Amino acid sequence: PVWIGHQGRNSPVQLKRIAEELCLIRGLETSQLIEMIGKNSTQVLPKLAHLCT
Repeated sequence: PVWIGHQGRNSPVQLKRIAEELCLIRGLETSQLIEMIGKNSTQVLPKLAHLCT
């Protein structure tokens, strides 16, 4: 991301800000993005679904 400059690679610390930026770009609420990511994750990784219920 641009905001970290030349500090190196992305890290999990950046996830919140990345999600906020995606919501701004797509015109979504955070809860909508979370729901979309959850659905996509369980479709791609079906065994993950039983861990999220």
